[in-house]
Amino acid sequence: MPGFADLSLPATLEAELEALRQTELVDYAGVHRVKGPVLEALFAQFLKSGDVEAKDVFKRYCNEQGKALEIHALYEALSEHIVANGGNAAWGTWPEEFQNPDNIAVRDFARSAKSRIAFHAWLQWIADTQLADAQARARAAGMRIGLYLDLAVGISPDGSRSWLAGPAIAHQARIGCPPDPFSALGQDWGLVPFSPVGLAEERLEPFRSVLRANMRHAGALRIDHAMGLQRLYWIPDGNTAKDGAYVAYPFRELLEGVAEESWISQTIVIGEDLGTVPPGFTDTMVRAGLLSYQVFYFSERDGVWMPPHAYRREAMVCASTHDLPTLKGWWVSNDINWRVRSGRATETEAVIQRQERMLDRKRLLDALMGAQALAADPDYAKSPNMPDDVLVAIHRFLAATPCRLFAVQLDDALGIVEQANLPGTVDEHPNWRRKMPLTIEALGDHKLFSAVTGAVAAERPRQ
Repeated sequence: MPGFADLSLPATLEAELEALRQTELVDYAGVHRVKGPVLEALFAQFLKSGDVEAKDVFKRYCNEQGKALEIHALYEALSEHIVANGGNAAWGTWPEEFQNPDNIAVRDFARSAKSRIAFHAWLQWIADTQLADAQARARAAGMRIGLYLDLAVGISPDGSRSWLAGPAIAHQARIGCPPDPFSALGQDWGLVPFSPVGLAEERLEPFRSVLRANMRHAGALRIDHAMGLQRLYWIPDGNTAKDGAYVAYPFRELLEGVAEESWISQTIVIGEDLGTVPPGFTDTMVRAGLLSYQVFYFSERDGVWMPPHAYRREAMVCASTHDLPTLKGWWVSNDINWRVRSGRATETEAVIQRQERMLDRKRLLDALMGAQALAADPDYAKSPNMPDDVLVAIHRFLAATPCRLFAVQLDDALGIVEQANLPGTVDEHPNWRRKMPLTIEALGDHKLFSAVTGAVAAERPRQ
């Protein structure tokens, strides 16, 4: 960050940073504790002696972002204030006079905390500037797409957008999915949905503003659970995932909105069409110009893995995703073990699932060898862990598909067993806290990473 090199930092900072680097999982509270005072010092320095042009850019940014930024910065400052006084960060737990941003108590706080609110607006500007810089560097380095960003399926119930409310926010429901083979109890994702009635009342503007914000610095955007453009599984407050129901959305209008915003921003859009997909949904989505999302795990047809040529062209293909087991984790049934550990499957069910996984491994090897992506070798099937040759062959196999895009997950290219996220869990699994086993600078020296990227490059040479 500009000005960081000029700061006078405490001698203990480097020791604290090193301790945080050595933890097995990301310590978010520890990172916040270390970064917070440094960011505050940088903001004070910016106000006191910051570049005049940079201050003008910041002011323009605040004007452009308008009420959305104003409310977010106010929310962050108020939440911080309430936590400092023994309260909770989530607005739903606050005293009633603070639960509506239009209340007098909130306006009084805003007048008394202008500097802190400005600090939180500045943090958003810094983040936006850094994201823009990352995209500019990627494109300058020769990447045609650059950043591939992700749009979540719902709204955080304890965030500033939910606090702002309005007719488009359905506060009394949460998004999830019904019971399926991956979760016998269904899933509650803890996110608040848009209301289709409220969206219509506001002419879809809340949805389109979210698209614009996420496409602002993206070369490509993945829409999580894209079926939400047509229907979403709502779980009423106080109920479990088994008690939910599907709620219909204005599919055509939302799809047109995505296509228009994509054209304006020149952003590729990938719709994640996995799970329970309504009939005809993917074909309609693709006709609108979005790419489908094809995952290797779900490419079996009648017990046989699809050959490369059978994949859809208008799609992005990948071996796995952050919500699914890694390739090496899948081979050793790590996902099944986690289902038992998190109470989402019994040991009896797990025994049957592990037996089926052994059959799936055999089908996988047959598909790879049949496509000549892997040399025939009976020892592969006997291996307790996925051989590196098999992992590389999967990427070679997928690179040979006609899909427009192919995404390689870093976890797989490094041979990691544990997955990043276990959907439907909160405390049972360390979601989004796992660290990569090496630094970015060391990637080029990693043998498996080099083998995977080399295999993909051989099948998909740069045009």
